[in-house]
Formats: sequence, C-alpha cells, structure tokens
Amino acid sequence: MPSSRTQALGRRLRTLSVLALIAGCAVLARPALAQTCSLDGLPDFAGHNFPLAPEVGDISVSQAFPGLDFDSDPRRQLVLLLAEPGPPDPETLDHVYVLDRNGEVLRFENRQDVTPGDVDVFLDIVSKTVLASPTAPDAAKGESGLLGMAFDPDFASNGYFYVFYSVPPENCQDSSPNLLLCNRLERYEAFGDPPVVSGNGNPVTLLEVPQFEQAHNGGGLAFGPDGLLYLSVGDGGRQDNAQDTSDMRGSLLRLDPQAPPDYIPEDNPFVGQAGADEIFHYGLRNPWRFSFDRGTGDLWIGDVGAGDWEEIDYLPAGTPGGVNFGWAICEGFRSNDGVCNANDPDLEFPVIVYDRGASGAVIGGNVYRGTRAPSIYGLYLYSDFVMRTIWAWDPSFPAPVALGNGPSQPSSFGEDQHGELYVVSHRGTINFFADASPGSGGGPPPMQLSQTGLFDDTETLTPAAGMLEYTVNTPLWSDRAAKTRWLALPAGTTIGFSATGEWTYPVGTAFVKHFELEVAPGVFRRLETRVFLHQQSGWVGFSYRWNADETDAVLLPGALDEDFDLSLPGLPASQTWGYPGPADCLGCHSDAGGRVLGGRTRQLNADFDYTAYGGSVQNQLEAWACGGLLDTPIADASVYGAYTPVEQSGEPLDDRVRSYFATNCEFCHQPGGTAPGGIDFRFDTALGQMNLVSVPATQGDFGLPNPLRVDPGDHMSSILWHRMSSTDPSLRMAAGTRLEDTVATSAVAAWIDGNLDDSDGDGHLDFEDNCPDVSNAGQQDADGDGIGDVCECSYVSGQPLVNDADFDRDGGVGGADYTIWADHYMTAVAGFGEGDANCDGFVDDADETIWDANYESNVPPPIPFAATAAGAAAGGVGLAGVTLAWVRRRRYRAAPGRTPSASG
Repeated sequence: MPSSRTQALGRRLRTLSVLALIAGCAVLARPALAQTCSLDGLPDFAGHNFPLAPEVGDISVSQAFPGLDFDSDPRRQLVLLLAEPGPPDPETLDHVYVLDRNGEVLRFENRQDVTPGDVDVFLDIVSKTVLASPTAPDAAKGESGLLGMAFDPDFASNGYFYVFYSVPPENCQDSSPNLLLCNRLERYEAFGDPPVVSGNGNPVTLLEVPQFEQAHNGGGLAFGPDGLLYLSVGDGGRQDNAQDTSDMRGSLLRLDPQAPPDYIPEDNPFVGQAGADEIFHYGLRNPWRFSFDRGTGDLWIGDVGAGDWEEIDYLPAGTPGGVNFGWAICEGFRSNDGVCNANDPDLEFPVIVYDRGASGAVIGGNVYRGTRAPSIYGLYLYSDFVMRTIWAWDPSFPAPVALGNGPSQPSSFGEDQHGELYVVSHRGTINFFADASPGSGGGPPPMQLSQTGLFDDTETLTPAAGMLEYTVNTPLWSDRAAKTRWLALPAGTTIGFSATGEWTYPVGTAFVKHFELEVAPGVFRRLETRVFLHQQSGWVGFSYRWNADETDAVLLPGALDEDFDLSLPGLPASQTWGYPGPADCLGCHSDAGGRVLGGRTRQLNADFDYTAYGGSVQNQLEAWACGGLLDTPIADASVYGAYTPVEQSGEPLDDRVRSYFATNCEFCHQPGGTAPGGIDFRFDTALGQMNLVSVPATQGDFGLPNPLRVDPGDHMSSILWHRMSSTDPSLRMAAGTRLEDTVATSAVAAWIDGNLDDSDGDGHLDFEDNCPDVSNAGQQDADGDGIGDVCECSYVSGQPLVNDADFDRDGGVGGADYTIWADHYMTAVAGFGEGDANCDGFVDDADETIWDANYESNVPPPIPFAATAAGAAAGGVGLAGVTLAWVRRRRYRAAPGRTPSASG
C-alpha cells in the first residue's frame, strides 16, 4: 500500500495536472460564452503582385559602358566597381567608381554613353602602392596593389572613404626580417559636389597586415548592416595562419572607424581573451571578395580554394562573431590530413563548392537587387577568374544555374546606387546584366504602390478585400509619425501561434505599415508605405515613398532623407524624415528578434474596433483565432501576457519601461543581435541579467567622468538615458530615429531614479540582493543556495512567514516554489526552508497543507505558457507535458546563483 507521503504527492500531482490542463486549454473553459466573432465575414485575400520564387530566364551579359576603352590600355587592371552610399539624386546623374590595381580610383557618370573624356581620377596613390607598374618584380606584384575600397555610410556628411592597398616593406610599420610587403587600411577624405580629394586626402591608418609571401592578401572591404567596417584578409600563403586566432590573416576582420585609436568593436569575439581583437570570423584561405545582401543583410563570401575545391560561404544577418569556416582543417568538405569532419558543430561548411579541375579562383559576388534582370532578382551571382562562367543560386534551387560566360578574367562584382550588378574584368571590361527574355515566375517588386495589389484605391488608401487592419500595444517610436497597419495573409493559410515567442507566417504573407507626419495642427502629410514580405528565401522589406500630390507612392531603391516644413506650436520649422533602404528594414526586423515584431502575442493582446468588418470591439487575439487566422483556438486572451504602453501612467512603471525596451531595443540588443555591448533588453530577462545596471559604458561617455549604462538613482549619470535623449543620429538610441521620445525618456528617468529599489536599505539593489526584504549587508549565505541566511527558515524558526510557501523568496508563490517543495518532499530532505514551510526541520504532509493553502488562495490564476526551454527559464514547472508560469505584478526574478528548475 502506498505511504501517506506517496498518496499526498500523488494527490498534489493530479491536482496540478488538472490545473495545468485547465490553464493550458482555456478555450474549453468558456465554450458557452457565445461571443460574436468580429471576423466571421473576413473574405480571403486575393493576393498581391510581389515575386516569391524567382525563375531564371535568358540573361544577357552586355558591355555597360561601350564608349570606354579601359581594355585597350595594358596598364589597367580593374579590380572593383562601386558607388557612393544612398539612393541616387533624382536631380543629377549618380557616379560609379572603378579601382585600378595600380593605385588609381577612377570616376565617371553612370550613363551608357560615357566616354574617356568623362573619366576623372578620384584618388591617386600609385606612388604609395607596391604595384606601381606592370614592370614591377613578380615577387613584389603577386596579389598586391590597390585591392579594396568602401565609402563610409555617412560619406555625404563626413566625406570619409576607406582603401586597402599594398605598401612596400620600407614604408611598413612592421620591421620584421623577410617582410615582403604590408597591406594597409587607410581612411581618406573627399568633399564637394561631386566629391574631390584635396591635397593628400588626409590619410589615417586604421590597420596594417604584414605579409611574408606574395599570395593571399584578400582585399574585400564593405560596411555591414551593423554600420561597422569588414575587411577580408587571406592567410598570406601560410595555411596555419587561418586557424591561429592570434593572427589576423585568414580571417574576416571587423572594425569600428568611429572608435580610435585601435578601432576595435568591444563585442568582437576575441576581445578580452586569447585571439586578435580585430577578428570577427576566421578559418578562410583567401576571401578575395565578400558582400552583404542589400535586401537582407546576409553575408556571402567567396573563398579561393587550394588543390580541389572552390567554395561559397554564407551566414544569415545577425550571426554572432567567432565562426570558423574550416581552412586549413578542411578544403570545402574535403579533409586535410584526416582531421576534417563534415558533422563537426564547431565548423561552418560552405553552401556551394565546385571542382578546381577547370577553374582557377572563385570570384564571390552579390545578391541581385536591381530591375534590369527581373528573373534573377534575389539570386546570388558569382563567377570564376579562369572559367568565367556566371552562376546564379538561390537556396530553394537544387543547384546553381549557369547564366552563361562573363568577360575574360572577371575580378569582381559590384553594385551601383540602383542595385544593378556589374562584373569587372582584369582586362578592363565592365559588364552588366539584363533579361534577354522574361522569366515566368519571378521579377522585381512592383515599382508603384498602386501596382502591388494591396489597395483597391491607392489614393484613398482603401485596402484590398481580405486585408486586415490591426494595432499594437507598444508602437516603435517613429519620430512623431502616425501609423496604420494591415496584414495580408495568403488564402487558405494560418499563422503559427506562440504564447510568448515569435509567430510563424506562411510564405506570401505581407505586413503593410503606412506613415503620415503631422505638419500643421490636424494636417498630415503622407510619407511612405512599407511592405514586409515573406518570400521563399526569407523576409524582405520595401518602402514606397509618396509623391507630392499624395496620389501614389514609388519604390525606393535605397535609404533617403527628406525635409518637411512644419507649422506646429513648440516644434522647429522643419523635420527630417529618414526613409529606410531594404537592408535597413532587416536591421530592425532582425533574425535574432524573430523578423516579425508586431505580429505576436504581447503586442496584439489588445482590443480593436472591427466595425469596418461588420463586427464590433473585440480583443485581437480572440478575433484572429475565431476568424480562422491562427492555428490555436483562443477564447480568453486575458490569460496571455501583454505589453503596457509607456504613456499609460496608471500602470506599473517597470512594466511600461520594460515593454518600451522590448519594442524599441530588444530586436538588436539580445543574444545573437546585431548591436554591440552585450545588453539584453528582452522583456523576460531579469534586471540583474540585462548587463545594464551599474555596468560601465563601452560606447561613448557623454562627458561623464565615470559613465555607467544605468547609474541607479541618477538618470543624469546614466548613458542609456543620454542616448535616448540625444538628437544626434550617431549617438541616438534607437538607431534610425532623430527625435527624442519625451514620454519614454521621462518614464525611463523615473525608472532609473526610483524604481530600481533597495527595499531593505542594506546597500544591495533588490535585483542582486539575496534577501531583498531583510537587511543582509554582507550577503551571508552559509549553504550557498543563493538565499541569504537571514531569509532561511533556520534563522526565523517559529515565526510566521509573509508567504509561507514562497520558498525562493521572490515575492510570490508559483511554479518555481512548487518545484522546490516537491523535490524536497519526495526526498524528505530538510533544506534550510526549501520546502519546509512551517520551519520545523522536516518536509512532510504539514508542509503540503501550507503549500495548498498558499497556492490556492494567495496567488493569481496560472497562465498557460509554451512547454519550451524559455518556459523553464522563466520559472515554469513541467507536468504532463504542460509548462506553467505565474504572472505577477513583479515578474519572477531568480535568486542570484540559482537557475529555476523545471523538474517536479
């Protein structure tokens, strides 16, 4: 016969299992509440006109500038074409820049009829470059010369651009014996319209890489979606360098040009540990060219092979640093000396390999985002220096598709301001791509909003049938703009619901957000309408800028700033609006953040007026569920969490501020996010785990003597508050905005000054205090369990506790407490109060009675929470496949040194 202890435990488990089932299946608890579904009559969305699966048609590779004769000049060896950052000026022709390996940067207008007389020399560093002429000794030439160039994202205002080139040994900073040359990264300045390099261009050296062999210098240079400068460096002809993280060679470096003197981003993977601080990724042989997809921010690397395989490497946007691409352990998937293992989780293997039998060197390219060749839109193009075949690839294709032959000795691909893609040849030719015959399944996005199929009447902004308007609890701050949101869900599909995580949306889903700016009292100017689209290869963003008549909007190829006159009391006479480019969209809609930011539970758990749909006011979660949009039935949305608007003064300040952080900061500032500093702004992260409070600032000091990210009790000494208050775009948080959100900064100031509590006055903030309600200045903890001695039962024996079953002393009774009690109840171990609710030194049936009384009468009802690792980390209890978490006024905070258990 079971013991009374076993029987009691069985009763308790059965009770909690029933509670879990009731909580987890709340839809069954209210079947009789026949609420009318406001979306019963929502028609299917007929579909939009955006491409989802590009299909390659016949591509022509044509001479881009037939009037130029670089190919007739034997001195020329072209290595790159690029353009100034930003969209083209509609009033003037944009320019393209071409690098000659000998040490010149040439510039001319981006038009097909350009002639040699239209070409000017933008930069001349021939006298400083190793490859000064074709007669230079072969040992000195090798793969040297002017190798790469990149414009600063703020080139229009600061005039900065960067070049990577080879310097003779007598001019190198390194004086090692047998030094053949060094490769130098320098910053130059150019000003004017068009920009001109005056004098010597005020060069500033950011980095030098010594080379002792003639091969494998790398030379790719580009700014990433995080605004930092990336540089590819080969292994220098010595393959062991690539796996030696103390050596910069064989790596992709990442630098912050705004952080002299060493220009090192503080979140590079080897900062503060063994390894060169400049390295971001490593294990590369000769990454001659790499690129960031301007549409998604994804990274593509062409790494030149050795004896057997050429390879293309790929990483999605937001991938943290420290990736090892495998050379020289592996070449492609081939093992060197039997060490390479294709299943090794510590190595990143290529997405494309091809045999070196008839090839010579892979030429990494770009994802095509232009309009001349619609059938290859969204495909990655690359080539080979010897074979010269142009290939196109998409992850949905079974294999790369050969588009035909490019020019002889192709050296690089390059983009102009329109997203058109060019291939440049060492022989001096420049070619571009166009559709010879249109494909049937692909194409670029529609050029006008009226062509997208999203609106029945664009001028009146009447959405197409089936488009669903919605709202969010805490909108992203957008410099005063008023916003309207719609969802276009493909017919016959549903959304994958998650209580706390990201939702999943089918391919073809489009989110539409429309922006208007108040320019006079009650007068609004249409700015842009953004579309966030789920294509087969992932999410991509488009922005349509409204014309002056506000009758239609035109697709923007890249970022753009525009000034608007204002006539509003208390505001300046004008305001600058920043339109994002496609890559900017993916900067906020990050991979780490889950891409879709507004379409999830805590944002949508709010009422909406569905009168326009034939319904009434109803909670959005409930309406979407009963309308068939979700894969999960929801009858009572109140059991789910919701963000709290920062302006809602009657609600707890902590909830308002943390909700604002989650909406405006979390997508970049979280593990795997693109922002530096290691801050974690996710809503459920305990305050002490955010890497925020009392942590020294690492990015600027605002003139403060000892700046902290958050200085408890003093917002004026807190860098976070200063960044939120600043109107300097280079300093502001969040990036991309220009105006202060005064409601938010006021709330954050109050939160810093008064809500980071020290309840017991012992000098330890509650979030880090092992006994927050009783003074314990020395933080004594005899048994090392994370609960201070003064909070343990052995120190308060015989005294009634505030919450007799609050074993973890977090201020509430919930799932973590049941785990503590059940573990000790089953093993009959007295644990200094852990499960000993009456402090008699035993964990027995009397403690179960106390637990039952506390649990059933003194806590809020349980909330269903996904049975995931996230649930366990939030203090949930795994029972019968159901994980519970209890939501209180104060969110659960694990005691320092303790990880809530999911056992029970």
